[in-house]
Amino acid sequence: MKKFLLTLFVLIFPLISLLGISNSTSALEPKQYIKAQTYSYADGKVLQGFYISVNDEFLKENGASSTETTNFKLVLESLLDGYKKILIAYYSSIHETQAPEFIIGAGGGLEFSEVSIFEGNYVGFQLLFTSRDAWKYYHPSSSGNDSANEGETNVEFVSTISSKGEMIFAQNFLEGITYGQYFANMYLQAGQDTTSIENLESIYQPIFVYEYAVASSKIKSNADYTFYSTANLYHHVWERNFENYLTESEINLYYYQPNTEWWYLTIICIGVMVVVVGTVVCLILNKRKIKKAKI
Repeated sequence: MKKFLLTLFVLIFPLISLLGISNSTSALEPKQYIKAQTYSYADGKVLQGFYISVNDEFLKENGASSTETTNFKLVLESLLDGYKKILIAYYSSIHETQAPEFIIGAGGGLEFSEVSIFEGNYVGFQLLFTSRDAWKYYHPSSSGNDSANEGETNVEFVSTISSKGEMIFAQNFLEGITYGQYFANMYLQAGQDTTSIENLESIYQPIFVYEYAVASSKIKSNADYTFYSTANLYHHVWERNFENYLTESEINLYYYQPNTEWWYLTIICIGVMVVVVGTVVCLILNKRKIKKAKI
């Protein structure tokens, strides 16, 4: 659990509106998604969310009735609520005694939403770190220098500052079980408990989506696509299918930083050269004037 949290959250500088990805589906190919998101706002708040899509069309095309579809969502909500309780227990265990200003709950440093339906076809929940200090309080080991950050000097005057990590779904939740499998198993369990679909495990092939959003346009990434939202955030989105989410899981964020020492040295050198050249030109002109005066 702790490995997942540190690996996922270490991607923020300091490391993240609701879902910004289009949820439209084709009538011929109703898709299913499992999403994790991290939104880092300019005011210091960090919003994170976990969602599993519940496309009614997908269930009904494979034999589920309207009643079964409704019951399916209720069971899935209950299973996701169990995962939410795991997160709450983890954050509660970081400090033996919680500081009053960072307490978990409404008005505290960390708030959890209820598990509910988002955008009509996603079951999920969100957690909000209400300030940068609250973020550091619940991530003490990553509040200082980030060991995942690597500076590479590409050219003499600009450095690339990068942070690399692994998509949450490819990380291990339990021994031998990845987070991708863990969330997919929630869906399968809900389907087996509430629907008459017999081959759900063989036809359920979800697309795994990780979305990171930040208020800065300077941060770049190896995301599959990016977009700007009305929440004044720049979104980076990675999508992986069930076949390649383990082999293509790397997330890379980076930005370019000027090497001020080199720029200052260059400016000083240019200034010295201007003075020297100017002095030489003046001396030459003065010598010419003296020669003309003698003539």
